[in-house]
Amino acid sequence: MENTLLILFLVLFVGRIRCRYFLQQLNIRNLKIYGKIIPPVFQGEIDEATLVKMVDYTYDNSRLTAKENLAGADFFRSAGNNRRHCRTAF
Repeated sequence: MENTLLILFLVLFVGRIRCRYFLQQLNIRNLKIYGKIIPPVFQGEIDEATLVKMVDYTYDNSRLTAKENLAGADFFRSAGNNRRHCRTAF
């Protein structure tokens, strides 16, 4: 039973990492294709310089998040937050 739960946990954990990585790569690819085009809804609201800043930020943030996910920083960050809340509750 314990081995089954461990295997299930590992499969779900790795699946989550792979899914998040795939979606981030898809987002980056779409930014490269469509990132320089102002959507019709936002024309007149933002200029090209602002759009470039937004695209650059999203691209850099996605790359950093992907590296953090591969390093397991998300797991350790959430574990640290849970411990901090437990200490303050007592």
